[in-house]
Amino acid sequence: DDVFECRRLVDGLPDLRFLRRRGLAYSFTGEKLTAEHLTAAYALARARLGLSSDDTHWCAFPTLGRDGATPGYRLVRVGQARGPATSEVARAVDEALAEVNGEYRQKRQSGRLAPLEGLELDVERFVTAVAGPRAVGTWENQFKFLPLSPRLWDEGPR
Repeated sequence: DDVFECRRLVDGLPDLRFLRRRGLAYSFTGEKLTAEHLTAAYALARARLGLSSDDTHWCAFPTLGRDGATPGYRLVRVGQARGPATSEVARAVDEALAEVNGEYRQKRQSGRLAPLEGLELDVERFVTAVAGPRAVGTWENQFKFLPLSPRLWDEGPR
């Protein structure tokens, strides 16, 4: 289900760029959050915060939350963050998500979903958290930074 863009041919071989994974979605309470929703929300939040698209990579993970009773999503800001605090970025993405996904907005307003939590990690700590410590040395060839992960953050590395 991966979607690639062929930018050019190099010696007769396609130069592919990973764009997204089709069908990448998650839903705790019917909000049906997709990678496309998050990509749009990230663009809105970046514009509102005055951040360029190369600020850091952002990835959202479903999480059972701190209290274990109210699920939600965790926004992980991967890389050397500049500009506003990660909590402010998470708040901006949360507001943008409510604009691009009406079900998400309703679940947030009703309290069935917790506010988006923010976390900042460098690349090595992120890869370790997602794929385990053995993946750190080989992540360039095997690891994809996606706008949404379909697995719970609370589960730890695969």
